[in-house]
Amino acid sequence: MGTKDPDFPDPGAEARAARRQFAVAEARMIADSGHYPHADQPDATAADLVEFLAVTARA
Repeated sequence: MGTKDPDFPDPGAEARAARRQFAVAEARMIADSGHYPHADQPDATAADLVEFLAVTARA
């Protein structure tokens, strides 16, 4: 989720609420990104995704 997502007054709070509501293990915030972090910050999004997959694959 982007830290500057214009759809939410507080994107961080929205991510935390989603974690609670959907029992998601984690939520990552992409700095200086809006509603589409994969388009706004593709390198940062890819790095977080690769890290997540590496940790998940070990589990």
